[in-house]
Amino acid sequence: MEKGLVVKADNDKITIRMAATEACKKCGCCSIKDDKAFIENLDNSIEAQVGDAVFIENKPSNTLTAASIIYLLPIVLLIGGYFLSLLLVKLLRLDEKFAVLGAIILFALSFPLISVIDKQLAKKNTFKPVIHKKI
Repeated sequence: MEKGLVVKADNDKITIRMAATEACKKCGCCSIKDDKAFIENLDNSIEAQVGDAVFIENKPSNTLTAASIIYLLPIVLLIGGYFLSLLLVKLLRLDEKFAVLGAIILFALSFPLISVIDKQLAKKNTFKPVIHKKI
């Protein structure tokens, strides 16, 4: 759980400011300005007001999903790319060095794919942190 301060409250949505850590800079969940992280458009389920300190948390399933995408997808594409390329190389009777090239190409393509997946998941509110309680 992280501690934050409500800096804006509009109807049922709020904006929270918190200290930006190294993890925040890599996450992309919030906007960062002057070492402060701002998480916008959070559901105000606890009716917090401007100036209230709150605890927020990410769902463990969201953290696991993000870690899987970031760390496992490149490895899966590297290994899968090798075996798919190896199959293609054997069908075309080429040198097996091309199978390694195919694995490297799919591995390299995993990074733009992660970026696309990240943008799609950012549109979903299910991946936003949840306000846990007022302090």
